[in-house]
Amino acid sequence: LAMLALLVLTLAQPRFNWQLLQARQIVLIVDNSASMNALAGMQTRLERARARAIDLIDDMRYFDTMAIITAGTEPRVICGLTGHQRTLRQAVKSILPTDGPTRTADSADIAARLLANEDHPTILALTDQPIKRKNLTAIPIMGRDDNVGITRYAVRRSLIDPIGFEILVTVSN
Repeated sequence: LAMLALLVLTLAQPRFNWQLLQARQIVLIVDNSASMNALAGMQTRLERARARAIDLIDDMRYFDTMAIITAGTEPRVICGLTGHQRTLRQAVKSILPTDGPTRTADSADIAARLLANEDHPTILALTDQPIKRKNLTAIPIMGRDDNVGITRYAVRRSLIDPIGFEILVTVSN
């Protein structure tokens, strides 16, 4: 009878009230914008962000749930709130880079709506952009000061030389 009782308890997966009260609901925002395509050593920043996201998934507690949102050209929910770590890992691995701007603010709005009725909401953002937003914790993937790129490019016919061109290029670091 004792063995049968232990088997029934194991299958029922009893949960203590204190465990449920300490469960966290996390939304992880992964920046997959054009700036995340830059190389940081032997990896792109997006690859580093994916690796960090996998670490965060592995650090989840038993009753925690997590959702994943991308913050690229068009923010979208990659995976809804779940505690299934294999599904979360597959969702992170499926994130592809984009060539557009970062839309972290829009992604944070989506995250806030996902967590509107939750007890312990946490919003984390893996990005290379500075973020100043209440209730959002940024996990930097290489600082913005490490970005080097062309920020302005314009070409026009020369006003002096009839077959020449004038080029304006601005490079920012």
